[in-house]
Amino acid sequence: LSDDRLAVYALGTDSQITLGAVSLTVASGANACTGLVTESGGKITYTTATINTQSYVAGIRQDGAGDVIGGDTTINIGASADGIGVVSSNLVRINGTLNVIGSGYVDGLITRDDGQIHVGANSKIQSTNGTGVNIMGYNATPLMAGNGLQIDYTGTNSTAFNASNTAAASTTLTNATVTAETLWLAIGSDYTFNARGGTYTGKSMGNPQFELRLSNAAVWNLNADSFVGKMELTGNAVLRPDQSRTLPAIDAASVKNAGGIIELK
Repeated sequence: LSDDRLAVYALGTDSQITLGAVSLTVASGANACTGLVTESGGKITYTTATINTQSYVAGIRQDGAGDVIGGDTTINIGASADGIGVVSSNLVRINGTLNVIGSGYVDGLITRDDGQIHVGANSKIQSTNGTGVNIMGYNATPLMAGNGLQIDYTGTNSTAFNASNTAAASTTLTNATVTAETLWLAIGSDYTFNARGGTYTGKSMGNPQFELRLSNAAVWNLNADSFVGKMELTGNAVLRPDQSRTLPAIDAASVKNAGGIIELK
């Protein structure tokens, strides 16, 4: 038994691995089990990938310089196991659909340092507890997601987006469907979340620099007391509290309704 079990590993700028359709099963038996790994300038490209895991795992891990580039990708994290779908310090680009499916404590996507993760339309992150997207770096656009991203977390300690970045960053989703106990948790520097269409169910927490912009008929189903630094509703966006909920902001001028709808039940 070793500390790490790596299925495909590219280390250094001279390590360039090209794969076709990949099917990996990463068995338990190590402290950390990982499917595709690049470090220190290594590069992995593939056509499609299915990564099945049975213990604590990162399906794809990109450390330092280098990148991972692939097509349609599915990462199955074993029943009740904990794990990470994708973690990136530079670039992971999925030119297709990325599905991260689990039922335990799962961090779907993590960006750190200069990390960026690009995923195609109709990608999905699904589990019970954990964080859908964890933004720990300082890249301005840590996540680029195609139309129709789904984040579906059912647990009471779940978060869709956790931004603990060290510099200003932003995320834009188009026609997404996002459900978690906490939709947006911003505890770092300036963070802006743009929801252009789609449906978002959960609460919001964050520091005074957190800004939420809803447009293109996006719907926020607010089901618990929340906080925003700034908020703007435009283009028939809907704020829909399910009961008497509080939503304080840094000051009244920081909340703007310019063509949005507030539906009080």
